[in-house]
Amino acid sequence: MSNPLANPKPGTYTDVRELDYFSVVPLTTVGFLVKLFEYYRAQCTVLYNFALSGEGSGHPGGSISAGRIMLALLLESTSFDITQPRRPDADRFIQAEGHTALGGYAVRALFDEFARVDQCSLLQGLDDALRLRLVDLLRFRHNSEHNLPLSVLHNSKSLGGHPDPSIPFVDLATGASGVGECAAVGRALTLLDHFGRNAPWVHFLTGEGSMTPGRVAEAAAIAASGHIWNLVGHVNFNNCSINSDRVCPADGQPGDYMQCTPAGFYLMHGWNVYEVDGTSFPQIIMAQRLARQQNNGLPTAIVYHTIKGEGYGIEGRKSHGAGHPFCSEAYYHSLAGFEAAFGVQVPRRVNEESPVEIEKLYFNTLMTFRQAAEMFTDLPHYVGERIVKSHDNLGSLNRTPRKGCPQLGRLYDGSGGISPEEIPADLVLQPGTKTTLRLQQARVLRLINKITGGALICCSADLDESTSIIEAARDFAMGFWDAAENPYSRLLAIGIREDGGVGAMTGACEFNMGVVASYGGFLSAMGHTAARLHCDGEQGYSLATGSHYRTVVLVNAHTGYGTGPDGASHADGQCTQLFEGNFPLGFAITLTPWSPDELYSLTVAGLLKRPAVLASFVTRPAEVVLDRVQYGLPPATAAAKGVYAFRTADPTDPQYRGTIFLQGSAVTYEFIQHVLLKIDEAGWKMNVFYIASRELYELLSAEEQRAIVPDYCLAEGMGITDFTMPTMEWMVGSRFGREYSLHAFSAGYFPGSDAASAVLKEMGMDGLSQLLKVQEYAEAFHQKFHIK
Repeated sequence: MSNPLANPKPGTYTDVRELDYFSVVPLTTVGFLVKLFEYYRAQCTVLYNFALSGEGSGHPGGSISAGRIMLALLLESTSFDITQPRRPDADRFIQAEGHTALGGYAVRALFDEFARVDQCSLLQGLDDALRLRLVDLLRFRHNSEHNLPLSVLHNSKSLGGHPDPSIPFVDLATGASGVGECAAVGRALTLLDHFGRNAPWVHFLTGEGSMTPGRVAEAAAIAASGHIWNLVGHVNFNNCSINSDRVCPADGQPGDYMQCTPAGFYLMHGWNVYEVDGTSFPQIIMAQRLARQQNNGLPTAIVYHTIKGEGYGIEGRKSHGAGHPFCSEAYYHSLAGFEAAFGVQVPRRVNEESPVEIEKLYFNTLMTFRQAAEMFTDLPHYVGERIVKSHDNLGSLNRTPRKGCPQLGRLYDGSGGISPEEIPADLVLQPGTKTTLRLQQARVLRLINKITGGALICCSADLDESTSIIEAARDFAMGFWDAAENPYSRLLAIGIREDGGVGAMTGACEFNMGVVASYGGFLSAMGHTAARLHCDGEQGYSLATGSHYRTVVLVNAHTGYGTGPDGASHADGQCTQLFEGNFPLGFAITLTPWSPDELYSLTVAGLLKRPAVLASFVTRPAEVVLDRVQYGLPPATAAAKGVYAFRTADPTDPQYRGTIFLQGSAVTYEFIQHVLLKIDEAGWKMNVFYIASRELYELLSAEEQRAIVPDYCLAEGMGITDFTMPTMEWMVGSRFGREYSLHAFSAGYFPGSDAASAVLKEMGMDGLSQLLKVQEYAEAFHQKFHIK
């Protein structure tokens, strides 16, 4: 019987603690790094102490234990350019363990300060916006409205509690546990796709507590299955989280959260693994060098055994999000090692009470670090030399885009020749033909993929054909994308992993556009955290660079009651509520087409607005493309405005009977075929609007919005939607209108399993039920507004 744990391409395991690591690094280098770590640890202590004007905030313990990892990695093991924090060919460092932001800021400020003291030529004339300076630490965990005098004087940057790309050298927004690991997978993938075999390395920092979310296991499996070899995970393993000092098994006792160690976790997922003493610089540097020398096509994890809060005075889980009281004796005691090593003394608190006085004390404390750097010229010289070496080495690597790499810019620069106003001939759907919204969505994405030379990386939760997303990758190498064996495919295998898949595809949105498809009921909920964090990251990226947001596409297929045979577990009407109107305007755009022929104009209009997230909601059943002329409907291109009118009416007409707002394919097909013409036959004059995209409509000027939907319609209209009532209330503005509205839960319960038509009838959403409700509304409207 075969071994169920056998892996045909297993990762390797190396315990660096058993190797001869002493000869790897010169003793002088080790001495420099040891002293830099003392300096760094003091920085972390001070940052926590003064955060939020002396209230104390941050995560000192994990930041301290990660210090040696970051110092060795960034000074000895990566290639970056201090003059270009976002240089595309540079190695990337992602703090997936986002609560170590305090440490990330400290180490970058350390580099800048020591390079400044060494008079590093690379810093001369460099714009402060591209630097993370010692004085920028004044605004740790403060926003731009924190206008204390010294922060204003030095134009200090706002440094959030978790990193985001508004800050130099921060590649991705992290914070929600596990999302950073997922995004790192996508970032490594997009660099491989753009640069090929000479791709930059992607390093991510995590910890065993941050590894407990299921999305981390999803990301690990995706990376190994795709042979994403340029990805290295650095695990800050001290076996402590917020509530536990034994996250993983230890000393013969089971773990509180996990029953394997980080080394076992990554080996199980097929990664190469190195295990080291995380307090030994020679071991750390050796492991990081060995990771770069691997050539078996698999990602690598380095597990560093560290002590959380080492030397701080508070260790283990208690140092996670807490520290010494403000300017307490314990705080000053924890700085004694730094003071002794550098021959300085941190200023003591006297009577500082006001925020201005505390800021002055903070500034003077930071100047102690400047004094320390200036007293030891050999240490700044080591840092400056390494920064120059890293810069020069990056240039010598000659990392250039591979021949034939995708060009996403063709979608936006006009060279692709696409416009929402004109549907390409091969995407025009003839009346009477039958197709699905999901297939037409994929066909539109296929066109964009062809125009951009394969910029779209597509994946689904084991539903490539069911969601039709495989069609979007049809013109490229078939089979799943694999960095080693099938790099020209545009279809990534993620398995049933909506959570990890969305996270990975947000990371892929540097040179590619990530596309994820699944049942809307699962994709919206499971992908929401990564999508929201992606929006936060794109906000910072845009602020720092002036660039547009980079888009990830979520194809919420099999949405609504058309998925009836699967029952309430799959036929979800709630999913749009997670995205529609739920982000700052412009960050996320939702598409809710009713007919397949709307999808080209909607998708192109949405993408050209450059949102961070484009979320389309498309149904499963095949639909007959209706003859719009026969039903008196505008052309499909009208959907690009977001809201358009099926019918308009004069409110002064004696036969005027109010306004109806429609949203969703299932109810709209029923309405058009069983209600719309009945209204016409009755001689009633009604406004009937279809909501194809709330956000595309809201991005219009106020004048354009009112020209499409007059204000009075909002105060009187009823709604009929496949989705929940909250997605309608921005249009259905009156209690009167809501009283007559039909929505996913009008019946007061979840639907049973049956054919779509039967489910619609059960839930009171079929054509006859709609007709009766519209008649009831029209009569009540006439009574309320017209009869004197």
